[in-house]
Amino acid sequence: MKFVFYLFLFVWGFVGQAQTVNKIELSETVNEERMGVWTRGDYQVYVPLAFIADAFRINSKTYAESAATYYDTDSATFLYFEHTSKRYQRAAEQIEKADHGFDLRSLIVYAGMENDKDNVGHSKVVEAYVKQVVQNGAAMVFFKGERIYTLQSRYESKGEAILDHGYEIRIYVDDPENYLFQDYQHLGW
Repeated sequence: MKFVFYLFLFVWGFVGQAQTVNKIELSETVNEERMGVWTRGDYQVYVPLAFIADAFRINSKTYAESAATYYDTDSATFLYFEHTSKRYQRAAEQIEKADHGFDLRSLIVYAGMENDKDNVGHSKVVEAYVKQVVQNGAAMVFFKGERIYTLQSRYESKGEAILDHGYEIRIYVDDPENYLFQDYQHLGW
């Protein structure tokens, strides 16, 4: 029994440090008239504005319904949901009025009360929606001015202990250090 246990620990050491690289195929037929742009370094990502506006409208409605639930019982929670709902609604209205090439980094979308630190744009919420469109293959991506049709997505284990463990996710063309998106998902406690 000890042998099986030690064998498991030995194999786990190799598996825990593994990385996986997947290919993301981008559509060659994306042909939207109105697209917003997300720029990061050598990358420019064009996503359909209608998709993001629709998603923000749905989120705004959900937060507004949550605010209505807490209207009479908890003013702090009500204000949290109310402010978040208005921010999503404002962003959806900005997108609806936007022209092709609208800079998506200018949108201010975050959850919670008003906060000067977060009222500067470059929202992680907007970035998550852009990333989702890219991962679904429904975006046009340009790298160093040239349109590309495939990206790589690398999931790599980080950390060594149970409490200090997670996965770093990078989406890139050919060099993981020159990435379009980077995210870390912590799996420890």
